[in-house]
Amino acid sequence: MGKMISRIIVFCCANFFLSLSTLGQSECTEVRNGKFYFYPQNSRQSFLIIRNSSLQREINVATNDTSYWKVRWKSPCMFDLIFLRTTKVLPAEEMKFYKLNFISAQILKVTKDYYIFKGGINGLDVNAVTDTMWLRKRY
Repeated sequence: MGKMISRIIVFCCANFFLSLSTLGQSECTEVRNGKFYFYPQNSRQSFLIIRNSSLQREINVATNDTSYWKVRWKSPCMFDLIFLRTTKVLPAEEMKFYKLNFISAQILKVTKDYYIFKGGINGLDVNAVTDTMWLRKRY
């Protein structure tokens, strides 16, 4: 009898956690496409991000410089950005860095006004940062 109750508890807990992860995944799909506004921490810069499922444009609002990135979805809440090109003239070393590396991002939370993400270079294990992507202009 004790083993049966233990199995039922494990089954119920597993279903509960699976339903939570499915809810999070459906929220993530809401921000797969659209216009977003990014105000990096400790910076006065602002960016308009326009993303469809496979391409992301990042436009510096002050300079209009635009970077283009290929979006590679790894799961509903995780994706990589692979640098394609930019309208800004960059030094050769910086361009080489962009071409040899990629950005990983994980969407952590989605609300009606913003989503929180964690991002890092070549993965989320080292030097990843957490920041906010807004669904509307902040100012």
